[in-house]
Amino acid sequence: MESITVIGLWHQGIVGAACLADAGCKVIAADADIETIKSLRAGTSPIFEPGLDELLAAGIASGNLSFSDNLSEAVALSDIVMVMFDTPVDDDDTVILDPVIDTLAKIAPALKKQAHLHLTCQVPVGTTRGIKAQLSKLGRDDLSFSYSPENLQLGKALDTFQHPRLPMIGADDGEAFERIKNIYLKFHDEWEFVKIETAEMAKHALNTYLALSVCFGNELGTICDEVGADGHKIAMALRGEPRFGPRAMILPGLAFAGGTLARDVQTLRRIAKGAALDVPMFNAIMTSNGDHNQIVVRKMAAALGTLADRKVTVLGLTYKPDTSTLRRSAAVEMVQTLEAGGARVTSTDPMADEDEVAAAGLLGFSRDVEAAVAQSAAIVLMTPWQQYKDLDFDRIKTLMGPDPLVVDPFNFWDQAKLASLGFRYQCIGKGGT
Repeated sequence: MESITVIGLWHQGIVGAACLADAGCKVIAADADIETIKSLRAGTSPIFEPGLDELLAAGIASGNLSFSDNLSEAVALSDIVMVMFDTPVDDDDTVILDPVIDTLAKIAPALKKQAHLHLTCQVPVGTTRGIKAQLSKLGRDDLSFSYSPENLQLGKALDTFQHPRLPMIGADDGEAFERIKNIYLKFHDEWEFVKIETAEMAKHALNTYLALSVCFGNELGTICDEVGADGHKIAMALRGEPRFGPRAMILPGLAFAGGTLARDVQTLRRIAKGAALDVPMFNAIMTSNGDHNQIVVRKMAAALGTLADRKVTVLGLTYKPDTSTLRRSAAVEMVQTLEAGGARVTSTDPMADEDEVAAAGLLGFSRDVEAAVAQSAAIVLMTPWQQYKDLDFDRIKTLMGPDPLVVDPFNFWDQAKLASLGFRYQCIGKGGT
């Protein structure tokens, strides 16, 4: 079997390389970061994902998975190069393409003749064809290209890679499509052959719809709080309606964060603006989400009277449970907002990457929940780790300050139990609690 080189080793690339090797492919995973490669060669991923380290170790042991810190040497060994960068976004959630484009330009001379580049990065529609044109100007018009929309979920990435939910391959011709389909048949039996732009646009469509769903649930929850209705029970009932579905993202809660959904909304807005198209609904998504992003702080400030010099503990810092990354985490933004309001903030998380914690300037961080909550006026749950489900609130009550407040945006804990212990409890969308 021909080898595959995977470039862009962070969450997507590491997961992709491990899963491809597990499926029997010969994979060379390459990244210029020497420390990342050292860690991976030892069978340890720099980012936590359940089951990933075990899959890496198995791939290395089988001989199917190897690593290189020399991208040019790595791509020269394979006819197929999979470009799996986790594309960064700026503070406005606009995609930063430079790392992807610059890397491909640098390795272009080393690519094998008639090599095939398959992109799965989250990039704006038109990017793949733009890269093809740029590399053609560099003398590499022999290359072929394709694109598939990546749909990994942090904490469930192995399963979502191995069981793809958007099985489509965008390519200019049947030969390019078949080349990638023959690899991806290991993960799904049927693959749709579409234009490159269609495959790119599918990712924008998915994430924008999910963002719209989150806003729907949150705005409905706001009204439920006003009228005394339970938005969570409404959402669960709606999930039983086939036109919604059992996994519809409509529970009232936090605003979406992480840059993942917002990146695609912003991409569509930018395209529409450039073409003078009116897209009021897409514009409203960002307005709604930005406003809802402040709801926890507003609830806390109202309950405490003031944030100034009040100690607040944030439980959970990662973007979501079962990952270690803090990248564009709502919790980190919450800490910053609370501190800007004068609060003294402590935080805790069972898996947060300590280098990322330090880089975010989270000076009040502790792995120990009890140490973090000592003398706090309030606790706010920002990442619903399963470890937090059965916290000893009897003990926590004795450690916190008088009349302690618990803010639970996820309806995660038993409100009646906490109230019986003497906590004030606030949720979102539960009818005014």
